[in-house]
Amino acid sequence: MTVPLLALEHVTRTFGSGRRLVRAVDDVSLAIAPAEIVCLVGESGCGKTTTGKIAAGLLPPTSGRVLFEGEDVATLRGAAYDRFRRAVQIVHQDPYASLNPVHTVYEILSAPLFHHRLVGSRAEARERITSDARTYRIELQLDVREDGRPRWRRTWERTIPRRLQ
Repeated sequence: MTVPLLALEHVTRTFGSGRRLVRAVDDVSLAIAPAEIVCLVGESGCGKTTTGKIAAGLLPPTSGRVLFEGEDVATLRGAAYDRFRRAVQIVHQDPYASLNPVHTVYEILSAPLFHHRLVGSRAEARERITSDARTYRIELQLDVREDGRPRWRRTWERTIPRRLQ
């Protein structure tokens, strides 16, 4: 049996304290294979965002485990944790919530490259972004704030420069 890239095992998340506990996520289990894309779909308030944040390591579960390549995310440190953070991303449905129109396309796309130390200079980041854009046949205008392209597409473009190595 192949080890999933990412797995949630009986994950529960509660908020509040005492008598005012709200169970936002209740006993969620799922396994995601390498190269598989998962969309969480459901009614407003059903726990999609909380589940995504737990899966991405942005929020710890109250109970249960999140596994990345078979290892408990709660125990990952150093390079192993960095690899997990580069491999798991959330793409929000509402691009207005995830893209800041004050920043240029270059600033938005280069931020994760610098954050994860995948590039060392602006020139290297620009080359990496344009190379990835060519690979995926995407035309980019890096120095503009908004080039008329629908924001949902820009949200997807932002996830492209995330090679693990």
